[in-house]
Amino acid sequence: PDVHKEPAEALNFAIRACMYSQADACAWLPAYATEVKPDDETKSKAMAALAQACKDKTEQACVLQGDLFAQGGLLSDKAPKAAYDLYAASCSRKYVRACDRQAAAYAIGFGVAADVNQATTMWKELCDQQYTNACVSLAGMYRNQKRYDDAMPLLLQACDQKFGDACNTAAYGYYSQQGAKWDVIAAGKLYQRACDGGFTVGCTNVGKLYEFGVGVPADAQQ
Repeated sequence: PDVHKEPAEALNFAIRACMYSQADACAWLPAYATEVKPDDETKSKAMAALAQACKDKTEQACVLQGDLFAQGGLLSDKAPKAAYDLYAASCSRKYVRACDRQAAAYAIGFGVAADVNQATTMWKELCDQQYTNACVSLAGMYRNQKRYDDAMPLLLQACDQKFGDACNTAAYGYYSQQGAKWDVIAAGKLYQRACDGGFTVGCTNVGKLYEFGVGVPADAQQ
């Protein structure tokens, strides 16, 4: 039978399923809430469902609840300390996404006192476990510290894993001699990989190379 689109009903069913620790249903809550703009009672039910799923050790729900507290405005008020506590508890149970969020909180002092050394240590451990998001974040930390030689291998590794922003940053490293010898050909190839991976800034940079004829023949149409 035909079923009419009913975002409010979809949200209610997702809340019920999330309460039973269905991780996919928990993940749908923000999208449905964006469509519905739920009242306070529905918001409370959604957050309670996430809390129950988290209590049942559905780690995706713990991180999602933390993200909602971190962002604020959709299903809850902004609560940095509550977000951090959720990330930290989930990380203690070895859930890598939560550890990545906890490291980010240390990096900027969100819900916890800023501790760049702790953030670096955590991201390095995650990167060593082949968690590419952490490698990208660690590379960013190294670049902020002007440790470009340490950042470049991580960026190239992440680029090979189809992280377009890493390709773009690595390209800039070749273009600006940050962690690599100046090489506009290598930079152009990496900018193109960033573009092909859907990172639109990479497309812009490829366009600039053609506009000014840097490493490629100048080509206004291209």
